Amino acid sequence: MTNKELNRDIKRLQIAFQKHWATFSLIPNNDYYKQTDLLHKEWKRLYYADSDCSAMNLNSFKFMYRVNLRERIIPLHTFGLNIEL
Repeated sequence: MTNKELNRDIKRLQIAFQKHWATFSLIPNNDYYKQTDLLHKEWKRLYYADSDCSAMNLNSFKFMYRVNLRERIIPLHTFGLNIEL
C-alpha cells in the first residue's frame, strides 16, 4: 500500500466514523454494533498497514489517535509504540 492509498483510505474511514457517530441514535442496536465492529476492523487494518506511522500525514495520524482515544480499539500504551521520530 502506498502512502497516497493509505491516507486516502484513512480519509474514507474518517467520513464513515463521522456518519456513524452522527446517526448512532437512529440505528437499531444490532446494526449499530455490527457497523461498529466493521469500522474497528478497518481501523485496525489501516493502523497495522503502517504501525510506525511513517506514511501517514498529520491529519491522518491525528484522526487515528483520536479514534483510538474514543473507541479504545487497541490499548493506549501500545498505540504508536513503533513510531519513528
